[in-house]
Amino acid sequence: MRAAHAEFDVDRKEGARKLAGLALKISDRYAQGHVGALLDKEELVEIPRRREAFQLAAMAGVMTAAALAIQVLHTPAPLAIGVVVLTGAWLYRSAAGAGLAVVTALLPLLLPGK
Repeated sequence: MRAAHAEFDVDRKEGARKLAGLALKISDRYAQGHVGALLDKEELVEIPRRREAFQLAAMAGVMTAAALAIQVLHTPAPLAIGVVVLTGAWLYRSAAGAGLAVVTALLPLLLPGK
């Protein structure tokens, strides 16, 4: 189930299909009393390593670099914010749409007068 859920980061539709299929198979076998074999051996895959710690560290590094670039190099704030947003979209591919929606809602606060 965790491996199917991890596919949401790669392809949301395919990950949802696999997760729903596994949930249906588990519930069907549980209802039939096959508690010891809820899934087939082929469906019991090893969980790929999660990259959440790397993603958080990378985002913290990019945000720190952007803040330093604004202070030291006098980089325009909109440019630094754009770099942070694009990096976040690249790191968190499946969540990028929701993140960009939040940034769009916060855009008047980030760029006053626009």
